[in-house]
Amino acid sequence: MTAHSTQMTDWLTRIAHQSDRQAFKQLFDLHFHGLHAFALHLVKNREVAEEVVSDVFTKVWVNRATLLQVRDVKAYLYTSVRNQGLNQLALRHHQMQTRTTDLTFDLAADKSLGPERTLLYQEMEQEVQKAIGQLPERCRLIFQMVRQEGFSYKEAAEILGISVKTVDNQLTIATRKLAESLRPYLVQRQLAH
Repeated sequence: MTAHSTQMTDWLTRIAHQSDRQAFKQLFDLHFHGLHAFALHLVKNREVAEEVVSDVFTKVWVNRATLLQVRDVKAYLYTSVRNQGLNQLALRHHQMQTRTTDLTFDLAADKSLGPERTLLYQEMEQEVQKAIGQLPERCRLIFQMVRQEGFSYKEAAEILGISVKTVDNQLTIATRKLAESLRPYLVQRQLAH
């Protein structure tokens, strides 16, 4: 048995039997960067990749009593990250489809809008989505979590491992940048009418 595998066995035993946070931190520190790079390759977004890896480690901690049953921890972690990353991609795709479908149904259901107004709403929605897409990554992720997915400031902060104040600051930045990005479009719309 190598010194590395002996150390790993010691960490896993301490985590599983003693809920040793220091051993867990060592396991996390050893694997985080490689797992993050792997997750980033899958999801193509730095913050989402961090969230994927954090979710996997959270599950490892919650299920730590069964950790000694895992034969190859590294393979287990990478497989978990792959599965969690694919789940995130599927979830985000579903949410995007649902939002688009909801908007379409809302506009179609409102007969009082008429075709011109419906077109204006669709154009505005496209401009809003374009402006959101231009936000810095972290700012965009926080905006989407809180404003579009309904997470509370506290939930978003806990998931991302940041303070509630940081979430608040990032939302303030997002709102300001969105207003700046949409101002020319809104002015153009006002001049047209």
